[in-house]
Amino acid sequence: MISCPQCQSPRIETLDRARTTGAAIGAVAGAASGAAAALRSVPLGTTYGSLVGPAGVVLGAVAGAAMGGLSGGAVGCEIGSQIGKAVDQNCLKNHHCLECGYRFRDPYA
Repeated sequence: MISCPQCQSPRIETLDRARTTGAAIGAVAGAASGAAAALRSVPLGTTYGSLVGPAGVVLGAVAGAAMGGLSGGAVGCEIGSQIGKAVDQNCLKNHHCLECGYRFRDPYA
């Protein structure tokens, strides 16, 4: 249990600003990368979709881009979150005492 090094209060808040920011940036970058990768494979999706008919061509392309964006966003969010967590623990004063307002790093990190 972490306590404030200034007043010894156990009422500590974790800010996690870098983790939140890293997750958001990673999600956007991952979604864009995943959608772009999926769009590069549109010719393959349209080929297989053409077996079903004209609607299959459009649905295959759209579904591929959407799935690529979602999976890329999820992976990017997780990676960004982990990088942000490391920044929070090692670089930023990530803990805030609710009693005295002192901000400090995790002494056990």
